[in-house]
Parts: sequence; structure tokens; C-alpha cells
Amino acid sequence: MADDGVNAPAAGRWLGTGAALLVAVRVAAVLSTAGVTVAVARLLGPSLSGDYALMVALVVALTTLCGLGIDSGVVWLLSRREWGASSAFLTTQLAAAPLGAVGAGAGLGLYLITREDAFGGIDAAAAIVALASVPLSVGWLYAAQVALARGEYGRTAAIRAAFPALSLVLVPPLAAAFELTGAVAGVLGANAGAWILAVGLRPPSEPRGARVDLDRLRAAVRFGIRPYLANTLGFVIFRFD
Repeated sequence: MADDGVNAPAAGRWLGTGAALLVAVRVAAVLSTAGVTVAVARLLGPSLSGDYALMVALVVALTTLCGLGIDSGVVWLLSRREWGASSAFLTTQLAAAPLGAVGAGAGLGLYLITREDAFGGIDAAAAIVALASVPLSVGWLYAAQVALARGEYGRTAAIRAAFPALSLVLVPPLAAAFELTGAVAGVLGANAGAWILAVGLRPPSEPRGARVDLDRLRAAVRFGIRPYLANTLGFVIFRFD
């Protein structure tokens, strides 16, 4: 009991520091997004910058829709120590690939059906490049949740900060060089960089090594599907209101 009394204040301070760090990352991400938006608007003009915003919004929507609540479920299972971190990381990364691919395929289908209407004739190359980032986006978001569940706030912040930071570095110069296709290539590069960083910061393997655990993955989906459906409904209403 004495140890609990000694460690509780330190744990509370670390939790507070971690929360403050994640809030700082969120604020920095908002500022970075604003900077990219202004830069793209100046470089591409109102029409192409609107197309860029539409493609980014589509990537964000597909990333959200592809999640299936796994991001919430993995935190729940890890916090209850019912799933090893390295196994959770490996399993969710393998799940992110097909889920993201399905989302990207759905986005491409939507683009092809409504190309001349909703997408205003956006070039196919730009659409394909943008949609290619969906599996990577899902992957690094899952990785950030694994780190968060382990209380590794520094790693969580690093993974979450990578995408907006890399977007600020990559999108404006590529937009200046290759217009809309370059801008969305910057988004793809930023997602790729964030995912590579997430893989580099993956949790260490358990003594028996990491293994794919589909039972735990299904448990994560079962736990997270209800809040996922509620959040998805709210997201759709917000986007189309």
C-alpha cells in the first residue's frame, strides 16, 4: 500500500503531462492545417484549392469509416491487459491494409460515379494519389491508439504530430510544382511518413514474439462497433448538414 501512496502523485503528474502534450499536438495540428490551407489557396487559386480540400475531406471521411471501432476496442483490451501490445500492433496493422484498401476502393467508385458532378472533373491521377493514402492513414491512427493505451504519451504525440508536420513541409512545394496532383501527393507522403514513424516506434515484442490474434481483433470490433456507429452517424450528419 505504501508504494501505491508514493506512486500515485507521480502517476497523476505523468497523466497530466501526457494529456497536456496531446492537447499541444492537437493545437499544433490545427495551426499546421491552417498554414497548409492558406498556402494551397495562394498557390492553386480558389478552384483547385477547393478540389484539394474536397479530396482531403474524402480521405478523412474514408479513414473514419474504415475504422470499425478497432481504435477504441484496442485501447479497451490493452488497458485491461487482455492483449499484448506487440500482438495488438501487428494485428491492427495487418487489418488496416485491407480495411483501408476497401475504403480507398469505395472512394474511387464514388469518384467515378460522380466525377463530373460532385468532384467537378478532378483529374483521375489526383484522385488515385489521394485515395492511396487511406490505408496508411488508418495504419498510423491504429498505431497511435496502441501507444496511447500503453500510456506512452510521447510516442502517441510523435505519431499524431507527424502527419500535420509533414503536410506543412511537403504539400506547399509539391503544389507549387505539380498543382493539385502535387498537393495530394504531399498528403500521401505525409501519411506515409507518419506510418513509417509509427512502425519505427512500435512496441517491443513479447518474449514469445508478436503474433496475429484474430480473436482479440474481433473482440476489439465488438467493443468498439457501437461508439463507432454513433460517431459515424454524427460525422455523416455534420458533413452533409
